Amino acid sequence: MKQTLFISYSWTDSNTADEIDTIFQPTGIFVKRDIRAIKFKGSIKKYMSEIRETDFVLILISDSFIKSSNCMYEMLELLKEQDYQKKILPVLIDGTKIFTPKEKIEYIKYWGDKYIELETDLKTVNTTDALELYKELKHIENIRSSIDEFLGIISDENFLSFSKLKVQKFKPIFDYIGVSDRFLLKKLFSLGSIKTVEEKEIELDKIESEFPNNSKVYAAKAINAFNEKKIQNSIYFYRKSIELDPTFATSYRIRTHKYKSI
Repeated sequence: MKQTLFISYSWTDSNTADEIDTIFQPTGIFVKRDIRAIKFKGSIKKYMSEIRETDFVLILISDSFIKSSNCMYEMLELLKEQDYQKKILPVLIDGTKIFTPKEKIEYIKYWGDKYIELETDLKTVNTTDALELYKELKHIENIRSSIDEFLGIISDENFLSFSKLKVQKFKPIFDYIGVSDRFLLKKLFSLGSIKTVEEKEIELDKIESEFPNNSKVYAAKAINAFNEKKIQNSIYFYRKSIELDPTFATSYRIRTHKYKSI
């Protein structure tokens, strides 16, 4: 069964969510986003509550996210899960400040002010005429009482900014959720459609830059070098493959079948 990745974000950060969506699509993991999941007249809250049913939640943390009632609704739903800390994958939008006490207090004050503002306005109407707004008031109260905990949990996580993750091509997250190997194998399998060994060599160099010090990549380079009759290069690559992962059977197969006479 496919793993599911839920992207939680503010619409202000839609362009960043689009980039992440594009990056994760080839990995084979199912990316769940509001723009695809919520149909015309579909329930937004029902969709947001489904965050608890996903394997991982990638959270695009920004000022607009923390100040969004809908985004915080998703987070409160997620915090109901016992293993929520295993699920969350925080990504900090560059420029967002949530780490110092002063920065956290600004958000606590923000939601406190939102609560007082709505509570004051509701005093001007009959309770029975504003039942849905009283539900919203309760929701804001929940955010107000949980925002400190949420910011504490997030700021305690060892995570990276979006720009730094882009430089690393999201490898830390791929490694954490266990899709790196699947993504890599898909790329290596695609080499079969490339006709010339020279073109394969170029593509393998690109893959190596994306997956450095990987036994499977060196094994593929060993095979390609052998097919180019670059025996010494091939021997170097296969030895490097085994050095990185002595248990990797493909490397031994290369050694047994291609180098048995050497």
